[in-house]
Amino acid sequence: MIRNRILTHLALAFVALAAGTANADNEFLRFERDDSKRIVGLEVAIAHFSPADRDDITVDLIGAVHVGDAAYYADLNERFKGYDAVLYELVAPEGTRVQPGMPRKGMLAGAQLAMTDGLDLAYQLDEIDYFADNLVHADLSGKELRAAMQARGETPLLFAWRGFIAGVKQSARDPMGIQSTIMLANLIAPGDDRTRKITVAKELMKMDQMRELIGQDENSSIIGARNERAIDVLQRELAKGHKRVGIFYGVGHNEDFARRLTEELGYEAEGATWVKAWDIP
Repeated sequence: MIRNRILTHLALAFVALAAGTANADNEFLRFERDDSKRIVGLEVAIAHFSPADRDDITVDLIGAVHVGDAAYYADLNERFKGYDAVLYELVAPEGTRVQPGMPRKGMLAGAQLAMTDGLDLAYQLDEIDYFADNLVHADLSGKELRAAMQARGETPLLFAWRGFIAGVKQSARDPMGIQSTIMLANLIAPGDDRTRKITVAKELMKMDQMRELIGQDENSSIIGARNERAIDVLQRELAKGHKRVGIFYGVGHNEDFARRLTEELGYEAEGATWVKAWDIP
């Protein structure tokens, strides 16, 4: 019984990772509610930053969820036209551009595609125009990511162990398995898209499970090493004279990006614009 609850927790954590997890105490992901407080959507922040000593430069953290409404991605494509450069994530050799409909490999891609079908959503890599002239690849290659993991002593076994521990902690918090059972029932309930979307969205907003699973901070390879590369590319693009730059990464990266911008580069937060990623009617 405990084993089943742990596996359920891990499955939900993997769903959260597939969509781009944010922390519940951050300001990068939230529910949209109507006047009666009923949930009607999932919103993602575009957080604005400027150097403390410059008012002509803006760097936006354009938080992404990797599955969303087609209208959400269409809106982002239009917004991207207003930037000198938009830096995007993709673990691939330098300069790689995403081809619509290209084969998706691996468990993570499989989970994302399953979410598009199960929640009637669209897939980011099929909807974003990665061939726009101002989109710039700003991520590690697979070889570089493996090297970063090795340098940090991270292995698949370590992630499996972290996942096991996260599952054990969740089981301890919910010893009767009530919450896990409710969540699993909501995910498989036939014909109730609203309940499924809200269930998955709540998982996206959880903080502890993804920290425990991947080490979500500046010292991890999945967050820290990749964010470091994106900041290097940001500096390169600003050196070219670009004044408005967006960083288009999974929303779970943005807490660390915000820290790097404010604490290391002397930027100041300038508020946020919210965009709807999921309509939840």
